[in-house]
Order: sequence, then C-alpha cells, then structure tokens
Amino acid sequence: TTPTPPDVPTPPDVPAPYPALVTLGRDEEDGHILLNLEAVGSLTVTDTDRARDILAALAVELATSAWADDLRVTIVGACADLEEALQTGRIRYLPSLARLLDELEQRALDDRAAFTDRGVTGLLDARARGLAADAWTPEIVLSIVPLTDQHRRRLTGLLTTQPRVAIAAVTTGDPIGEWALDLDGDDPTSAILHPSGLALTLQRLPADSYRALLA
Repeated sequence: TTPTPPDVPTPPDVPAPYPALVTLGRDEEDGHILLNLEAVGSLTVTDTDRARDILAALAVELATSAWADDLRVTIVGACADLEEALQTGRIRYLPSLARLLDELEQRALDDRAAFTDRGVTGLLDARARGLAADAWTPEIVLSIVPLTDQHRRRLTGLLTTQPRVAIAAVTTGDPIGEWALDLDGDDPTSAILHPSGLALTLQRLPADSYRALLA
C-alpha cells in the first residue's frame, strides 16, 4: 500500500525577510556570496566601463528572485529592453536619475510618516510586526549613469537618513558608502568586496549571454 504522507502545516503568510538579497559572485572556495542590498543601503561598482555586465546580472536575479515576494528594480541608463523581455512586473527602465530621485524622496517622506503613525521604529520593526505594509516593498536602483554632485547628495540622504526606508542603490564610479566592488585589477571577472576584503569571481551577464536571454 502507498503510505499516507504526513500532514504538512501551511506556511504562515508572512513577508519575505530579505527580499533584496542578491548574488555578487563566488569566493575562492567556490561559495556563493550574497549581499542584502536593503541592509547595506548602497553598493558601488568602481569601474563604470565594466559595470554594465554586473548590473545586468543583478537586475535579472532581482527581477526573478524566488525569495522576494515584492520588490521593484529600477535600472537607469542601461538594459532598456529587460523590462519587456522579463515581464515579471518588478523591473523598469529610466534614462536618467532626476525624476527618480524626486519620486524616491517623496516615498521616503511617506514611509517615515507611516512608521510614526503606526508606532514602529523603522523598516525591520514594521515588517516583523506586520505594520505599515505599504513601506515594505524595496526599491532597488541600479544606475550606470555617472552621479553629479547633486545626485550624490540626494542619494546619500535617501540612503542614510534615519529611520532607514526600503530603498537601496547600486551605482558606479566613486563610492557613496563603505560597500564597493573594486574592479581595479586587469581581470574583468574578479573584484574585491569592500569593506570585507573578500576576493570574488563576479556574477556577470556578458553581452552574448544578455542577447541570448532577450531571445
């Protein structure tokens, strides 16, 4: 006879605790290295010329992530056709940062007001207690566009003002925070993750793989 399978309880309807968790690459022991972008706030890819393949890989993983229940990825200045190709409802393309920063600053004001109204100390407290649900959805900005001084000031304010909100950014050029992928070496597939000093083989989506994905 076929054994009766055990009763399996239905998982509780709770929000994903780490929806902005994403793979950066592999370490020297071939272990996958993931970073919670929401927790660190910002990550900088130091070499703008080589950043596109890295940002494309991050965008695709975040847009299709099985461990995120809800998030939005805004990619700025590159990979304009990913939105139509993936059709996951999570990704959008914008050509510049100006309008996006206006939108995110208003969102940050609204989210902090919601925290105050619901009596929570911040994002993690709200998510853990099931309060201020409109503030849970992470907004991940992936921008290959060089930051002006004004953009840098506004983005830094969004990412560091307390209480923190569910906004994170991956940018290129000079770091805006302590977390960075240093691509100063000659090997385009390798980087050092600061501040940890960890050597990585990067997760990338090169041009030929990108074209295959679109097809």
